[in-house]
Amino acid sequence: MTEPASTIYTKTGDDGTTGRLFGGRVAKDDLLIEVCGDVDETVAALGVAREALQDNPGLSDLVLDLQRHLFVVAADLSANPSARHRLTPEVSLVVATMTDDLERTIDRMIGRMPLRPGFAAGLHVDRAGRVPVEDDCSLPGFPEVFVIGDMMDAGVPGVAQVAMQSGKHAAKVIAALAAGRDLHEPFKYVDKGSMATISRFAAVASVGRFRFSGFIAWLFWLVIHLLYLIGFKQRVTTLLHWTISFIGRGRAERAITRQQVVARRALDTLTPAQSGRPDRVRLPRR
Repeated sequence: MTEPASTIYTKTGDDGTTGRLFGGRVAKDDLLIEVCGDVDETVAALGVAREALQDNPGLSDLVLDLQRHLFVVAADLSANPSARHRLTPEVSLVVATMTDDLERTIDRMIGRMPLRPGFAAGLHVDRAGRVPVEDDCSLPGFPEVFVIGDMMDAGVPGVAQVAMQSGKHAAKVIAALAAGRDLHEPFKYVDKGSMATISRFAAVASVGRFRFSGFIAWLFWLVIHLLYLIGFKQRVTTLLHWTISFIGRGRAERAITRQQVVARRALDTLTPAQSGRPDRVRLPRR
C-alpha cells in the first residue's frame, strides 16, 4: 500500500500573527517584522560578500563581525519587551559599545575605499542604491540637482523608457531654470510597452491592450530599437552588427565568470588519467 503524502498546514490556523522571543505575538505586517526581514536579508548579503573575500582575511573577518552584530540586533528586535531582562548583552541585547565599534569601523573604511555614487554625495539610498527624489526628479532640498534613470527612487520601473523620459524631463526643467523661469513640473512616466527577444527570429511584445509574438514582434523590436538610437552612424553600425550576428550565429559579447576561471585552472592540473580523457592534449596558454 502506498504511503499517502503528508499534508503541511498550520494546525491551529493562521490568525495573521507571529510569535516573539520569550512569549508574545505581533501582526505579520507589523513594521517590526519588516525590519527583522531586512536584517535577515542584510546578513545573507554579507554572507555572499564573505565568500567573495576569501583572499582578503582582514575584510572577511570584518564582515563576519558585522554579521555577528546583526544576529544580536535580530534577537533584540524579536524579543518580547516585557522579557528584555532575560537578554544577554552583546549576545542577544544591543549595547552602546556595539554602536561605537560600528561607527569606528565605518569611519575607518571610508578612508580606505571609495563609496557608491549615492553615498559619496552624502545621500540616503535604498537597498538597491537608488536615491529618493521629489516629483520633478530633483533632490529633496536641492531643486537644482536632478537624479534620473536607475539612480532615482520614484516608484517607476528601472527600464530604458524611464531613463529617456526622465532625462528629457530634467533637461526641460534645467533649460527653464537657465532661462530664468521657475518651472516646477512633476515627472509623469508614460508606459509605451515592453518588448523582448526570445530566439533568433521571434520576440514578444506588449503595447497597451495589444499582445503579439513571433516574427512580427521581432521585426517590431528591431525597428523600435533602431529608431531610438542617436545618430545615423550608430544606427548603421548596429544594423551591420545584428546582420553579422544573425548570419554567422556568433555574438561579440562574452562574459567570463570567476567560476569558469577556477574550473579551467583546476582542469589544467589534472593528468589525462584523472580527467578521464587519455587523449587529452594540454594546450599552451596564450
